Amino acid sequence: MERQRWTFGLVGLGVLVLLIALASRGGNAPEAATTTLQDVASPDVSTSTITSTTVSTLTNEPDDAFVTITPAVDVAAVVAAQPEGTRFVFEPGVYRHVSISPRSDQVFEAQEGVVFSGSKILTDFTFDGDRWFVDGQTQQEWDHGECFASNPRCRHPEDLFVDGELQTHVSSLQAVGPGSWFFDYNADRIYLGSDPDGSVIETSVTRHAFSSDADRVEIRGFVIQRYANQAQHGVIDSRLDNRTDSDRGDGWIVESNVIRQNHGTGIVVTDHGVVRNNEIIENGQLGITAYGLDVEVTENVIAGNNTTGFDYGWEGGGS
Repeated sequence: MERQRWTFGLVGLGVLVLLIALASRGGNAPEAATTTLQDVASPDVSTSTITSTTVSTLTNEPDDAFVTITPAVDVAAVVAAQPEGTRFVFEPGVYRHVSISPRSDQVFEAQEGVVFSGSKILTDFTFDGDRWFVDGQTQQEWDHGECFASNPRCRHPEDLFVDGELQTHVSSLQAVGPGSWFFDYNADRIYLGSDPDGSVIETSVTRHAFSSDADRVEIRGFVIQRYANQAQHGVIDSRLDNRTDSDRGDGWIVESNVIRQNHGTGIVVTDHGVVRNNEIIENGQLGITAYGLDVEVTENVIAGNNTTGFDYGWEGGGS
């Protein structure tokens, strides 16, 4: 299916708040490009090692000075140990549950084939009549937002996917059927209406991929998908939270990424931020939000967002 494209040029417009519902009021979501990689289990920080690492800052250093990161390491711990201005290069693989708090002037670059996934794989389902369940599901964040009547659980940031397809989160056990699921938060149990046998079942659990109020952070080349970020929070976010008086970073550059199937907003940038040449599709609430001065948003594909049914009158759509 041919994707529709929107190009935004937003420079020097004073205080900017992009909250316009674009690309999501009708039509089918575009077919997303897929990357098939061998999954990698979450690492044990006690046994993790860093391979081929040159620790350096970018200030007055050659362009090839960087820290190499592989899926086998505790990414957040490696990043936290490096100073401002460090450049990180990620080798191909699936990185699960990575949540990074960048420092100022840090650069994050992904080689082709890097996927950040905020989901965990569910197994060991028990059959129960006409549905299946799995216990021990303690992941849950605070709920936020206003939903269409047809999607009353959009407020909850946890989503569920069967072979990469988003399932509808229904509000009662009785409503569970094929293509839908129910999270019993009181019992820590997930019910699924489709037979899980032979399928990959994932539920989103991690809140952010990149989030901090540092300045001049650069993020390039990642596939970032299936994070459990709340409404009005970006899976990439240059703020500490969504309060209007929250501390904010300045001058983030988010470029050439694929941001898809995350629950809240795909990307949030603030003063002097640049969002360029990204594919931002099938996110649960919004594609992009921008707050502040001199924000540039150009050459992005923004389509098929608001998949979980947030009320447009509250906030939902493209940007």
